[in-house]
Amino acid sequence: PGVRPRLLLLKVSKLFLFLSVFSVVVVTHTLYPFPGKAVFFRITMEFSLIALLIHWAWGDQEGQLAARAAKLVRRPLFLAVTAFVFFFVLSSFFAYDTHASFWSDFERDEGAFQMLHYYLFFVLCSLLLTTENDWKWMLRASLGAAVLVVLYGVAAAVPLPGFIWIEGIPAEFGFWKRLVTSGFRFEGSLGNASYAGSYLMFSILYALYLWARVARPTAWRTILGYSTAVLFLFGALWLSGTRAGFVGLLAAMAGLPLFVILRAGRARRSAVAVLCAVAVVVLVVFLIRRPAIGISGSRILSFSLRESSVLVCLWAWKAAWRGFLERPLLGWGPENFPAVFDKYADSRSFTPGTTFHWFFDRAHSIVFDYLAENGIITFLAYCSIPVTLYATPWRKVRSGAGESDRTTSLKVVSQQGLLFATPIGYLTQGLVMFDAFPIYISYFTFVALAIFTLGNGSGHETE
Repeated sequence: PGVRPRLLLLKVSKLFLFLSVFSVVVVTHTLYPFPGKAVFFRITMEFSLIALLIHWAWGDQEGQLAARAAKLVRRPLFLAVTAFVFFFVLSSFFAYDTHASFWSDFERDEGAFQMLHYYLFFVLCSLLLTTENDWKWMLRASLGAAVLVVLYGVAAAVPLPGFIWIEGIPAEFGFWKRLVTSGFRFEGSLGNASYAGSYLMFSILYALYLWARVARPTAWRTILGYSTAVLFLFGALWLSGTRAGFVGLLAAMAGLPLFVILRAGRARRSAVAVLCAVAVVVLVVFLIRRPAIGISGSRILSFSLRESSVLVCLWAWKAAWRGFLERPLLGWGPENFPAVFDKYADSRSFTPGTTFHWFFDRAHSIVFDYLAENGIITFLAYCSIPVTLYATPWRKVRSGAGESDRTTSLKVVSQQGLLFATPIGYLTQGLVMFDAFPIYISYFTFVALAIFTLGNGSGHETE
């Protein structure tokens, strides 16, 4: 009779963990959209931790949680993430401005304090989500949050009263014209089109992962639902005009058949055909990109090294590199890139007509941002995460009973292929993008999923 009360706090902890992914939808009428999101995320994380600690103190009489934690801390991928967070936080104590490094500011609400909450989210995901069903609901929650992010942006484009962060496009244009005019880039509820593109890239990959986990090929309603979600989210990514997220998604989709080629010998011919088809589609898209098509998607299909945004990005990378050389071990500290930019900025960044104001606080590259702000030690710890992931033995994930060997093999290859492909997409977009609130949540969710899927071997545990 005492089992259910003991498990109640564990369920409450999971509930707050699921709620935390909806922080991306929170929008407050502030200078920037992230303070409200960060506060909501921190509150859900802290309540989740409190419920878990009470359960551990009074409800975990058999020591299952402690045993699970002891097993978790021995996994190399968990240790790689822990090392990254440790050195990230350590760099904040040796920063140029320690207050800014640890607490950040009202605009972004990042810094070491927020990183500790991201790490708490990662640890709780790794500890609490121990079954296939748990992860199915976590990914569904993440997918639902992404849909709400897009629906918020649609409502802002109507525009509905009270929906903010839709700027520069007159309301008299009408709903559709506001969405497709060349001056508009879809931001959803994130307040930044670049964040939206990278975040939606992850969401599309999560939808594909859920699609691959469908137990029965005849479950057409579920398959149709995930297919619709993929198309809906891809449409929003296209409207965001974010080349980083779009190219990252293409890179991930190219990585999927590459994994099949490497792991599934019997399917090599089909995989090569898919890979060639992707290459042909990409080639055709870039061949026809020249004509102006009059919508924001044309930004995705156009690229020139002479663009002001590209030039300023290159100058920001140069400043970041010089800043790294000055303080190579632990960097200038999180949230201290403005000091690097002030000291080493190229004078051409201030030429009228350039977009330097978007680059003064970030180098817009995970490589140069982590090198300049956190130093070589933190950067190497950060790189150890994907290295450890790909070095982990890739065991087969057990599928449901009663399925044919062909169906089981297809599910296993699809799931593992998406685990293989997602870091490729993330690292590709990160070459010209930096980690921010929605991207951190998505990436830590993925790493915790990888620990569960690859660490368990069978992919199943029971509570």
